[in-house]
Amino acid sequence: ESKLKMKLSQAYCWLFAPYTKIEDMKTIRWEVFEIDCRDEENIKKAADKFENEEIVIPVFGALRLRMAIIDEFFDLIWQGRDAIELKQLWGFFTDYCYLPRLRDKDVLLEAVRKGIASGDFAIAEAFDGKKYLNLRINENFTSPILLSYLLVKKEIAQKYIEPPPKKEIPKDIIPPVTPKPPIKAKKNKHFSMDFEFKAERIEKDFKNCFEEVLSHLLKLPDVEANIYLSVEIKIPNGAPNNVVNIVNENCQTLKVESFHFDD
Repeated sequence: ESKLKMKLSQAYCWLFAPYTKIEDMKTIRWEVFEIDCRDEENIKKAADKFENEEIVIPVFGALRLRMAIIDEFFDLIWQGRDAIELKQLWGFFTDYCYLPRLRDKDVLLEAVRKGIASGDFAIAEAFDGKKYLNLRINENFTSPILLSYLLVKKEIAQKYIEPPPKKEIPKDIIPPVTPKPPIKAKKNKHFSMDFEFKAERIEKDFKNCFEEVLSHLLKLPDVEANIYLSVEIKIPNGAPNNVVNIVNENCQTLKVESFHFDD
């Protein structure tokens, strides 16, 4: 039985993922991957391979959601509408190869939650023909998000948001106002971070780090950014001379300030 399981595991070692190009969405193409299935963990290895290659995305941020449905495929998603039901939006992500392939609907709903907090989108329970019911934007929305809810364009939501009414106090009962000392607001003038990239997916991790974190800061006015890359690679058997020569020459070409091999 163990030998049969091993042979079955080795037989199912090819992964296929459909995709389309933006310039030719009608033609479905296939990405093909081979995984090492010498043990019986081919299902887990297949899942890990898909996540590492971002064929299946387990975490999706508000910025990437906005880029997908606003910046890249606006007309295809919205089709002239001001809002879209989340159930239909999730159907687009599962049906169309040109959209990112999310692991499950919870990944989409969490991205929507982040988008509400950042102000990229608004959410509403329904539209009664005149207004959006329970419209939310620019807040930390902690209640469950249902697929029946509507995702509303930011600029449309702003038209429906009414400022809170001002309470009028009769002049004859207005108490004297004692001036309070000014509170120094935190200016948040410096930001730093440390992030450990996974070697097998460094390009995608760096891209996500830039899109979800750095891009928000770099677009602020008068920003001065210093971004450094610190690399430490342990090579138990040592690097061969040809690799050492290639790395040294490329570092010099790229004007890397500090690099060296040692024992």
